[in-house]
Amino acid sequence: MSLLLPALVAACAAPAEVDAWFTRTDAIVRGWQASNAELYATVALVEPGDGAMFCTGALVSPDVVLTAAHCLAWPGAPEGVTPDEVEIALGALDAEAPAERRPVRAIALHPAHGAPIASDDPAGVGRADDLAVLVLAAPVDVQAPAPLLSEAELASMGEGASLLIAGYGLVDARAFDAGRLYVGQTAWLRRSPFELLAGGAELADVCMGDSGGPAYAFFDGVPRLVGVTSRGADDSAVLCGDRGIYTLAPAYRAWIEGVIAEAGARPLVEAPPAQADGLAVELEVWPEPPTQDPDLLDGPDGCTFTADRRLGGPDALLLAVLLLAGVRQRRSRTQRKPRRDERSDHEKA
Repeated sequence: MSLLLPALVAACAAPAEVDAWFTRTDAIVRGWQASNAELYATVALVEPGDGAMFCTGALVSPDVVLTAAHCLAWPGAPEGVTPDEVEIALGALDAEAPAERRPVRAIALHPAHGAPIASDDPAGVGRADDLAVLVLAAPVDVQAPAPLLSEAELASMGEGASLLIAGYGLVDARAFDAGRLYVGQTAWLRRSPFELLAGGAELADVCMGDSGGPAYAFFDGVPRLVGVTSRGADDSAVLCGDRGIYTLAPAYRAWIEGVIAEAGARPLVEAPPAQADGLAVELEVWPEPPTQDPDLLDGPDGCTFTADRRLGGPDALLLAVLLLAGVRQRRSRTQRKPRRDERSDHEKA
């Protein structure tokens, strides 16, 4: 599903010359702003220096983060970013004001990422190998890692099981309020051996800015990392809000552990075995999601900023100013790398 191509930016953001990173009005669609208790293992990937957030991740050991491979490599830069081009914001309800920022010393992209997605599912659930491991320069203690879902726990889950999804991103396009952590409740639909489809009517969904972010399930009150955000459903008619595809973390445990061992990083954290009655996957009591301004809700095309779905007048002018003011360039030491809105058409970032 195309989520952030230059043509889409031009179509949704009015003037084609506005060079900006565009996203829809919600970070986690139909979610709510996270509290400290809802941080769990969620972290932000940010640029060194100005700390601009570009993706989400999950801490799985004191010095290891999982994220989506497409956050770090795309067709215009298949070699990927280097460790000195990314930092991890920890303990952050706001990615620009974290408790700590930690450098990265090693990055491993899944070796099969970038190959054509193998799928015969109408939504595109199959195998994209959209996973990357980041090894931090030193272990952290400001935030607790999340254990990966075990095979037994995975086998216990099925259609309708509750998931908590999390991510950083724009919340209000007219306020350009970027980088805050949002969470939301969604439901398991179906899976392949390597990916999970989740979402549905009136349930939360991920959108641009949430790539690499976690989907958690709770056993005995302890979060497990089920997967990381990859992309939207192929058969969706909207940009965001209609089901997301997540890379199943437990399917890649052996590869993750191999990367960790080679890098000399701390091992994955393990959860105590769930009690038998803990295998009924039910999340904690949820707060009421905040009321959203109907003028900011997207229409069926996913590109709306006003209630009548027009991009014109003061709203369009203000949007253009905000986009121009908020644009951030990322440059290497030798040349400008392609912008993240130039990445592949299966991204969710």
